[in-house]
Amino acid sequence: MRLAAASLTAACLAFASHAPAATLLDADFDAETPSAALADGSTVDGLTVGSDTGGVVSLVNVGVGDNALQLTKSSDVFLTDGRPFVSAPITGVSTTAAGDNVLAIEFAYTRLPTTPNGVTNPEPLFQFLVNIDSQPNVSAVSTILNLDILGTGVVRYFDGTTGSTASTAVLTGLTLTPGTEYQFRIEIDLSSDTQDTWSLLVSEGATEQLNIAGINTRVDNGTPGIVLFKGGVNGGALNADPFAQIDDISVISSPIPEPGSIGLVAAAGALMLTTRRR
Repeated sequence: MRLAAASLTAACLAFASHAPAATLLDADFDAETPSAALADGSTVDGLTVGSDTGGVVSLVNVGVGDNALQLTKSSDVFLTDGRPFVSAPITGVSTTAAGDNVLAIEFAYTRLPTTPNGVTNPEPLFQFLVNIDSQPNVSAVSTILNLDILGTGVVRYFDGTTGSTASTAVLTGLTLTPGTEYQFRIEIDLSSDTQDTWSLLVSEGATEQLNIAGINTRVDNGTPGIVLFKGGVNGGALNADPFAQIDDISVISSPIPEPGSIGLVAAAGALMLTTRRR
């Protein structure tokens, strides 16, 4: 069902811009073999795995014919590249007024119930990143988009005017409920030659939970090179339970829609967010 909706989104983007949209990633993991611990450097449905003994990426069956990725951070040792993570390269995206200058990213995220191990070892942090290079670390000079979900479920982000510490992050006011699947849709407008922007839509089924537009990218005008889904960064998160579940990932690039066609694209995005596999 999600694949059909993804195809509709791409078709609407193509119609709106009078140019074909490019599907860069379309991963639902359902044809993959479940594994309690995917090997570091292995690939799963187009994504590369980053894992170690303290940061595990698992592929689990969550329903009939339905697989999803889960992340576990069972070490409080800090690693620069923030294992566990999965990543995918981004190519062919334009940062000018012409070409494929819009990047639409969609994924389903579930905050898994975990057992906190005391005040000093909270539930791990989840991050979604878009970087200009192929490295999986966060940097003020290489990270275009920086979206966090804290162990408490609080959703926050860093933009072009914030720093890299928790006190300077922008809190969205949304707290995710454990065990509930949320649909995330992010659109990055790369058409500016000075300051790019992005938007964030979070829904639970057909109910919109958060809708923010016009967020400045962290790097003013960078070219996306990689998308990352990662957890346990910043260390201090010793927890043996899986804390994050990711499914139904889609990355599509296209030219910026013509003004009269924006409503059609928005409707397609809303449809994709509300469709579920049964």
